[in-house]
Amino acid sequence: LAAGSDPIANTITVVMYELAFNPLVQKQLQKEIDLVLQKYGGKISYEALSEMAYLDLVNQETNRKYSLAGFMRRECTIPFQIPDTDVVIEKGTKIVIPMHTIHNDPSIYPEPEKFIPERFKGNNHHTNGGKYLP
Repeated sequence: LAAGSDPIANTITVVMYELAFNPLVQKQLQKEIDLVLQKYGGKISYEALSEMAYLDLVNQETNRKYSLAGFMRRECTIPFQIPDTDVVIEKGTKIVIPMHTIHNDPSIYPEPEKFIPERFKGNNHHTNGGKYLP
């Protein structure tokens, strides 16, 4: 499901959609792309892409807002107590992680319906603790 060209095409489509509705994001991204490509003589390379920090933020926010899959299946590898509860998930238990629900939880991502790439900048990212599941 997550391999092949359809997920890439879908991601590009939603990026274009969000850029159309968020002109400030579009401007900032275009500025970054222009500056980096100027440095590399207009050539796209791994090194050039690696320097496009805002593009990475846009990609992370796109993956948060438009998860390709609604959930992940995993198997618990060690006993895990769910924080603030007495519930323990035993080793070997198969679990389903609701990515869409987590990515749209306002207690984790304020204003989750908005496209805000900056939420992943610096210490504002939520990649730790299983809160960002691209």
